Amino acid sequence: MAVPSMPVPALLGLLFAIGTLSSLACGSRAALVRSAVSDDAYVPGRSLMRIAAQLAQLGGNAGGGALLLVLSPSSALLVNGATFACSAATIRLAVGDHGRLGDQGNRHAPRSLRGVQTVLAVPELRRLLLLGWLVPTFAVAPEALAAPYVAAQHASSSLVGWWLTALPVGLIAGDLVGVRFVSPRWQRRIVVPVAAASLVPYLLFAADPGVRLAIPLLVVAGCCGLYGLGLDARVRDAAPLPLFARTMTINSAGLMALQGAGFTLAGALGQALGPGTAIAVSGGCGIAVVVLLSVPAFRSRRTTSPAHDTEESACLEPASTRDG
Repeated sequence: MAVPSMPVPALLGLLFAIGTLSSLACGSRAALVRSAVSDDAYVPGRSLMRIAAQLAQLGGNAGGGALLLVLSPSSALLVNGATFACSAATIRLAVGDHGRLGDQGNRHAPRSLRGVQTVLAVPELRRLLLLGWLVPTFAVAPEALAAPYVAAQHASSSLVGWWLTALPVGLIAGDLVGVRFVSPRWQRRIVVPVAAASLVPYLLFAADPGVRLAIPLLVVAGCCGLYGLGLDARVRDAAPLPLFARTMTINSAGLMALQGAGFTLAGALGQALGPGTAIAVSGGCGIAVVVLLSVPAFRSRRTTSPAHDTEESACLEPASTRDG
């Protein structure tokens, strides 16, 4: 990508390849975490990785901007590539090897395809994955529309940077609070209401609040990202152990694809309705998705005998009893 005058289709192809490899890496990384830590430490470990990723995003945006002040874009990309090489060397030399959690089917493409079907055939797991995909799909609207919204408010373009830091800052704060003060049991129970609550601040954008008010709203929305703690635990419990790494790879691939679609959808809505209304519509659609995904589990719970009405048997419970 650092080659000067690289054609745009080639750049897009390279980005597609990077995304493909990233999905595989995410699946392997999640399996490595599960192999390396105890069950009790899995959710905090996943949270720590999310926090590190958000901090890296904030630092990367700032660092990339600083590099562009002294280097050309091609040179900045070369520096970025060197950091990936250092990361790869560190992982290879400093991280120990662990088993594959009993999954012996990765070597054969047909079996891998059947594995995808197997993962998505489990109703509970399918709903959990959909929840983890669709909420972020609608949650990316403020990031997609940051510059148009700030411009529509006739605010300083420097506020775009602060706008883009709001959600990551909120996510970091929410995960820290969730891990420190919310018990594993309640992390599972509050997934649905907190996932829905993360999109409620978006509804207020229908009134086109000023940028200095909109940024705190986004921080609040980001804080509600702590629903991911309970969701991680439920996905871990719902995924068959031999398919866990594949489940997490599918999870990462679906998340990346649908977030990209979310950016496109938000841009189209912003063009048609204006950025504030588009963010509000995205929030409303996201809340509706959370409610719809909880309904089948609610019906199942109502028809389940008390002897089997356990936390482990529920998939997506109603807000008052949600366990992941």
